[in-house]
Amino acid sequence: MVRGELVESLVGKVLAERYVIEAEIGRGARGIVYKARQPEPEPVVAIKVLFDDMIYDDTAFERFSWEMHSASLLSHPHIINVFDFGLTDEGSAYLAMECLEGETLQDLLDRERKVLLRRGLRIFVQIADALAHAHGQGIMHRDVKPENIILLKGQNNTDFVKIVDFGIAKSFNLLPGADLATADQIIGSPAYMSPEACMGERHIDARSDIYSLGCVMYTALTGVLPIGGSTPEEVLSRQMSVDPPPLAQACPGALIPANVQEVVMKCLKKFPEARYQTMLQLKSDLNLLLR
Repeated sequence: MVRGELVESLVGKVLAERYVIEAEIGRGARGIVYKARQPEPEPVVAIKVLFDDMIYDDTAFERFSWEMHSASLLSHPHIINVFDFGLTDEGSAYLAMECLEGETLQDLLDRERKVLLRRGLRIFVQIADALAHAHGQGIMHRDVKPENIILLKGQNNTDFVKIVDFGIAKSFNLLPGADLATADQIIGSPAYMSPEACMGERHIDARSDIYSLGCVMYTALTGVLPIGGSTPEEVLSRQMSVDPPPLAQACPGALIPANVQEVVMKCLKKFPEARYQTMLQLKSDLNLLLR
């Protein structure tokens, strides 16, 4: 029996004396997300509630606390807006966020395999813009992947990006001893992790998110992962040692201009000093590709 089956549903209850829980809309390893209503100004919200036993798991609760901390520092149109967070009188940890009605980039790729070039570039610029803001506040995401990129309908039926789930976010301005990961912990999703993250290095920086975004761009434009493997362990090993094939080779017949391939492959350099050094530099080059 999985943890989620042991948790009493909050549907129909009032959380923190203001959020009326209406329905469950998702669950993961650490908690459940509900749709809820509250008084104005944002009547419909999403509430993430940490599983009760996670309160006593130091690592899980610390990561949840970091998600709350990150939310207090980040305010950007392309990052999910968190309105409230805290502990209820019953001891449940929660986050109240905007309720997004869209699909993930992964949903889009599952349905269409890959995205058209200009559509993809517009999506990538928005992701880079949001992550540049986070990096400017000293916060790395550390789990940039298609599942954490929500596509809403913007003006003229265009994609409007929201980045979600800063649950394993990390400050690169931490005090000694305050890191969320020990040297032997591997945190993230192997297919989108930088080589230095795969090695469990403690002192990774914004260039790791740049590598992850490179993986996202590569996958979205070709329909295949830049680095694959039959097991997560094999993927981790290959991320550290194998260069991805050129985009045109990964997706024969696709019309991917050389300057687009150059930008994506620069993000995927094994050594951080060979990549873009800031997300703003990457955003600038992506904007040039759209001209």
